[in-house]
Amino acid sequence: MDLALTDGLPAQVTAAAGIDALVHVIEAFIARVATPLARGLALEAARRIGRSLEVVCREPGNTAARDDVAIGSHLAGKAFANSSCRAVHALALLLEDGFTFRMASSPAVSRGK
Repeated sequence: MDLALTDGLPAQVTAAAGIDALVHVIEAFIARVATPLARGLALEAARRIGRSLEVVCREPGNTAARDDVAIGSHLAGKAFANSSCRAVHALALLLEDGFTFRMASSPAVSRGK
């Protein structure tokens, strides 16, 4: 994982990616088949993203906050992969195909939010 890859990203891109990671966290945590590992990873991801996403969107040069969000996003992916739930994201991909939604906003739309 190269934390420097996100340096210089616009706040809108950072926010969208962070929200998408939080959707992964929620799905992983509430999945009926989520393992204790998935739930633990989801909790740590939520802590990191929750405390740093707004900071990095307000202060794009804050590398500590940016790194925290990147590590949280990585953990969110691990949690998601260990929870066997992908329905909302699968539906989101279908929405993206027919509309102009970005990945970060389409899971929320597919859940009716």
